[in-house]
This record gives sequence, C-alpha cells and structure tokens, in this order.
Amino acid sequence: IAGVNFDDDRIKPPNWPAHKASTPFGELPVLTVEGKTGQLAQSTALLTYLGRSYNLHPTDLWQAARHEMVMAAVEDLRTAMGATIDIKDPDEKKRVREELANGLMQTWKPIFFSSSSTFFVTSISGHVSGESKL
Repeated sequence: IAGVNFDDDRIKPPNWPAHKASTPFGELPVLTVEGKTGQLAQSTALLTYLGRSYNLHPTDLWQAARHEMVMAAVEDLRTAMGATIDIKDPDEKKRVREELANGLMQTWKPIFFSSSSTFFVTSISGHVSGESKL
C-alpha cells in the first residue's frame, strides 16, 4: 500500500516449532526492521508502527484514537472468532458461532454494515480517520 518493498517470510507449519522460541511471545506475526534491535510483535503494534512510519496513521490525536479503536475492536472480534476454530464437535462449533452471530456481531451491524451509519464519514476523506487518500 505504501509502495515499500519488504520480505514476506512466511513460516510453514512444519517449521514453526523451530522458530517459535525466537519470537517475543511465541506467536506470529513479527516484524524485523533493518537497523532496529529485536523484533516487533502483535498485529496492532505492527500496524500502528508501519502506519506511522509511512504516513498511513493519523497524526491528529482524536483521529488516531478512532483508528486505534477500530483496530482494537477488530482484535476483539478476531479473538472471539478464533476461539471457535479448535472446536472439534460440529454441532458445538455451529452453536458457538451462532451465538457470536446473534450476540457480538449484532453490536457491529449498525456501526459497520448499516447504510445509515455515519461512523465512517468522520473526516473530509470519508475514511474512519485521517485526511489522506491512498
């Protein structure tokens, strides 16, 4: 998006055990930046760092907070949905996912999926936050 070259080093599942201990929290993703010590972990931290580094993250404090609010909400949703992946019993998996669809997802519906929502129209660019267009 920012026109920056990078190496996308995807670790294949059979190779993950050999790499796990070398990551900050034993998880992926991680970002290594030339000239920086160590690795940066956690999706939101990576997105924020990259956004700020390449002028894709709002500089206005209020707009940045709105941007980070959406990223945190997405993480909450991802965590809730991710917890259903390991459920083996198909009936239980369906039940839990239906609970999410009728519960947590319903709180998102009027904000993100309603034609009358003004949530995304908060700046002159029409983005959740920030004034620049990519």
